[in-house]
Amino acid sequence: MIRNAQVLPLRLRALGLAGRAHSDPARVAAHFLALQGQDFWAARWALGLRSGAGEEAVRAAFDCGDLVRGWPMRGTLHVMAAADALWLQRLDWELSGAGAAERRLADLPHSPRDWSRALDAAAEALDAGPLSRAELVAVAARALAARGAGGGADRALAAGREARADVGTGAARTGGAGGAARPSGALAAAGTRGADRAPGGSDSGRAGGPSAAGGEASGARREMPRGVPAGQTWGAQSPEQRMARRLLTHLVGAGIAVFGPTRGTEQLLALAETWIPAPRRLDLEEALAEIATGFVRSHGPATERDLARWAGRSLGEARRGIAAAGDRVVRVPGENGVEWLVAPDALDAPQDWDAPGANNVGATGARVLGSAGAGVAAGHDGLVPGANNASAIDGIVPGGKDGIGHRAQGVPGLGVRLLPAFDEHVLGYANRSAQLRPADEPLVVPGRNGVFKPTVTVDGVAVGTWSAPGPAATARLGGDRPVPISVAPFDRARGRKLGRRALAAAAQEYAAYLGRPGAEVALPSHNA
Repeated sequence: MIRNAQVLPLRLRALGLAGRAHSDPARVAAHFLALQGQDFWAARWALGLRSGAGEEAVRAAFDCGDLVRGWPMRGTLHVMAAADALWLQRLDWELSGAGAAERRLADLPHSPRDWSRALDAAAEALDAGPLSRAELVAVAARALAARGAGGGADRALAAGREARADVGTGAARTGGAGGAARPSGALAAAGTRGADRAPGGSDSGRAGGPSAAGGEASGARREMPRGVPAGQTWGAQSPEQRMARRLLTHLVGAGIAVFGPTRGTEQLLALAETWIPAPRRLDLEEALAEIATGFVRSHGPATERDLARWAGRSLGEARRGIAAAGDRVVRVPGENGVEWLVAPDALDAPQDWDAPGANNVGATGARVLGSAGAGVAAGHDGLVPGANNASAIDGIVPGGKDGIGHRAQGVPGLGVRLLPAFDEHVLGYANRSAQLRPADEPLVVPGRNGVFKPTVTVDGVAVGTWSAPGPAATARLGGDRPVPISVAPFDRARGRKLGRRALAAAAQEYAAYLGRPGAEVALPSHNA
């Protein structure tokens, strides 16, 4: 039996936040099967946090083809090990997307035949090398314009090749391809919006601000329509923006392209058949089984409803996957009739909770500031006794059908962590109240708008949010400047439980990931 008090500790280990099973970012992604990735900056930090790899190493995993991003479920971008990307995307496309593809073209001023040729032109352009979103949109737009002018199919494809030549040779397989021309106007905006984000959700280099689209879903309901550019609302887009969204939907959703290497702060699209030389191939039952296995391995203990929500599949499909997984998914009774899904070896893992990161990273170079700017050295004692271990924060194990509302403590010794926006720790569950109090959810997802803020956790339980500059702003700081981090506790009581030494160590962990010498953490005045 799994007791309610065991749920959070077991989840933290499965999530890679208590003990480190993999030191390679690609193996972390394979462990999760699909890791939340609609915010590219946050997704890279999620991989670095769990593997111990720095930002350069994580980017290198994308640039060499080990990691890709795509839309494998819920119409939301995820990071995947390259070998898993195509079967995941094609499964979702076949079960959810392909039948609606023609209906989604109804609001575009192009015939299905013209649109098909534009897609062919885009795919042919990608065959010569990776392209940015804006560059790919320009290729398709020129092909559509040529066809609309009566040039015929050959002229449309030729126009696509000409546009491909205009935007340069694209990125080499190892990454950078600076200097490629970029289209201007509405198409450029439609193709590039939301390319990279700050931990607080900003793409402008400021802490805080709006983040990438990708809301909550329940069961098979999509978080947002596939490919909606960040900051745009569904149904309030120009024809150019709708065309850009449809283009990416078809190319990536159907497994023709993936988001692969990087150029500056942007991730480029690559032709899947050349970028992924050895994809796994699974039939429907194997795919559903693999999804169930991967989710339970990386999130358990979890329920059937958790699986259905995460995968964006019906409860019946989730149960099919569990059945097909056989002994790779184990049903274990919980208290009050709850049935948990866990990996077969989950309950045999050692309970020492040797957490990488916050408690084991030296805090040299990191300091905590009050709102007035008064510095507190990292070595200063915490605000509460035993601050470097943090103090246990009450969480709530799911109630109702998913639990009994039993109060469970965090895991002593894990300390303070700065988790990314959209992290699986929160977003990976239909009911996440073991690690986030239901009353606090509006502070993490304001207005239930689908934008999940980065969270601060103490012993695995969320106690606040945080923000920091995006990649461009961080680069402008200069090599010897500390990273500015702003922390907003949910309330004064829990803010006081953020021991300064433990918080400084968590900030130093993030600074070390970025290759920076240290960090400065700003707290509200009542925590100074």
